Amino acid sequence: MIPFGPRLIGQTEKALSRVLQRILEHHDLAEPEWVTLRLAQDRRPAGSLADFVAGESHYPYAMGIVAGLHARGLLREDALTEEGRLLVARVTAAVDHQVGHLWAAIPDDQATNAALALNHLLSGCRQLVADDV
Repeated sequence: MIPFGPRLIGQTEKALSRVLQRILEHHDLAEPEWVTLRLAQDRRPAGSLADFVAGESHYPYAMGIVAGLHARGLLREDALTEEGRLLVARVTAAVDHQVGHLWAAIPDDQATNAALALNHLLSGCRQLVADDV
């Protein structure tokens, strides 16, 4: 068993990322496009989507990603189109189909503790990155 720490988190992220990559390939999406679509779905309407994506994802080319998704008809006026909503729903369903059983197998108390620990790390890392800027 890998102890809790950067190695475990990194290997878990890489494994989950590979599952996501396989799914995205079937939907003709790159990971930055998927992240942008999810952020478009979840964002609060303040400022441009490209600025929001750049701030959340740190993609220096966020404006190009957003423009490409507009050109594909998945975004209009920085919001998901019906086609975009359907695509997000299909990809989300495929992800749930692939890994949902893994999440469901984790007892609630362990999932709560993992969420607390990972959110603590995420918050701290975001602060480190913000301090660098």
